[in-house]
Amino acid sequence: MFLFYGWFRAGSAPSISILLTVVSLGTRVALSYILSSIPSIGLQGIWWSIPIGWILADLCGFVI
Repeated sequence: MFLFYGWFRAGSAPSISILLTVVSLGTRVALSYILSSIPSIGLQGIWWSIPIGWILADLCGFVI
């Protein structure tokens, strides 16, 4: 993910880097809220939301 950030910033497309940041952070916040509210998942849902958000941002970087 950080490679994409640097690559897009250096390649005169800093708005893509901002978009990937928003996708990653937005996903992490939304999934943390959703997954932690499920009783069987609870606190572990917060920790799972971090790599899921990173993976989603990476996939968006590959597509763009």
